[in-house]
Amino acid sequence: MSINKVKSLSLILIFLSLFFKVDFRLQTELECCSDDHDYYIHAETIVTDLDFDYSNQLEGFEGSRNFINGKSAPIGFYGTGALSTPFMYIGTLIDKFSNHDFKLGYSFKLLLYSFSSPFYFLLTFLILIKINKELSINYSKTKLLLLFLGTGLPYYVFERYSMTHVFDTFSITCLIYSIILFYKYGSSKYLYIISFLSFLTLTIRWTNYQIFLLPLIIQKLFFKESKYRIKDNIFKVLAPSLLLLSLFLIHSKLIWGIYTLNPRDIYNQHEFVSIFFQTAIDSPLNFLFSNIEDIFITLSTMEFGVMWFSPIIFVGLIISLKIIREDTILSIALTLVYGFYFIIINIWQSVGNAYGIRYLYPLISISILLFLKNYNKNNIYSRMTEYYVFIFSTLSLLSVLFFESWEGSQLSLVAVENSFGKYEKFVQPNYLPGFLRGLFEIDSYLKVFTTSFLGLIFFRIFLWLYDKDVLFSTLEKLDLPSSNSDFIEYIYQISRINLLAIFVIIIFLYLYAYFLNKLLKISQS
Repeated sequence: MSINKVKSLSLILIFLSLFFKVDFRLQTELECCSDDHDYYIHAETIVTDLDFDYSNQLEGFEGSRNFINGKSAPIGFYGTGALSTPFMYIGTLIDKFSNHDFKLGYSFKLLLYSFSSPFYFLLTFLILIKINKELSINYSKTKLLLLFLGTGLPYYVFERYSMTHVFDTFSITCLIYSIILFYKYGSSKYLYIISFLSFLTLTIRWTNYQIFLLPLIIQKLFFKESKYRIKDNIFKVLAPSLLLLSLFLIHSKLIWGIYTLNPRDIYNQHEFVSIFFQTAIDSPLNFLFSNIEDIFITLSTMEFGVMWFSPIIFVGLIISLKIIREDTILSIALTLVYGFYFIIINIWQSVGNAYGIRYLYPLISISILLFLKNYNKNNIYSRMTEYYVFIFSTLSLLSVLFFESWEGSQLSLVAVENSFGKYEKFVQPNYLPGFLRGLFEIDSYLKVFTTSFLGLIFFRIFLWLYDKDVLFSTLEKLDLPSSNSDFIEYIYQISRINLLAIFVIIIFLYLYAYFLNKLLKISQS
């Protein structure tokens, strides 16, 4: 391996080990009850029990999530857990054959499960590279990686791994790629793949209705002259679609005890939608203006506003509105897609009680596609757009790294007023200025290092060589905080991690860095 390859691989390895967080990984299980736990037990019931009976996973919490016709089940949808199953299975095998002691406070079952979202994130980037190639856009893949990293999605890769967003983006991107291949080559096999990926995308998030408009959008964006049309092959699509629709209804019956296509039946019958549309009937003019105002809040708020923290989605929205002068039908289709997800935020009056405005993340793939289309025009507007995306993608990526690194960038633990005037826990209406101030706080950098895989490996090696008291006294001599109760508990937890766990983490980081580096090198050749 050449010196340059070693340098690039080392830089990627350090970068990754700083972003990967230990917070939710050094546990034996994910505890009930939360969205993260819902997706976790979808995988667990298959790996551990080989069934769709969640009674043992939700024992003692039978009515806390979804309880229909006397059947306990998660609220969260199934697809995320299903895609994570192979990783959890490997983890359980390591636990079993290594005779792992769960009293150490962690498990390989959870650790390997946490690697599923990074895997699908990397796979999604690979598909984006292939899309770039098939469309003959030849956009720099290093730049492509930056704008993909600058969406807010990395938080759900490197830290809060047991959520839908990475898996959602993966399935939508694969679906887009398959549609492109059909319009380009016309093979019937792509129609079957499109049907399956549509099914998968819906099992991950039942509200992914944009998939029904994607064939029209992609055809009008890139393949207006293509002789291949899905409508001309409707019977080849209809049969597998009906089969997969039947499987969808069967899976809803097996998991939740009812045959349904309605996400509200699963998601605790929230009344926000009914109230929202009742307002439209009672006061249509006020409804219109209040929703326009809410969209502007979503775009510009200091609380993870799209303009600052998901620039590619903002650009996608602007391009979709601009297209109306070129193709009215395409613009309407894109407006419906973007409008649907912005309306979700308006209905909930919340950015998502976590990092970023995560309800908009299903728009990441189509936004990248629009950006690539716009880039191909090679004019001043497209170059200015590119500069904006790079600057704020970098800002977004840094904000993920420094999220909750000090009090100014932490989510509230008590109910405070969010950007929409609603009182909630786990919000931070001044995140942008708080994050920027955190860049000048030494404690922020210490927190980033300490909670990362890089810090984990460093402290564990130190504790193999020296006693904990030596570590604390060394930190005191360097005038670094060492008496914090959370830090003391963290060091105690680190001291229990065995050599096998560190080996697994290092091997995963190395392989991840190796394949990412290889993708970037291939793309540059």
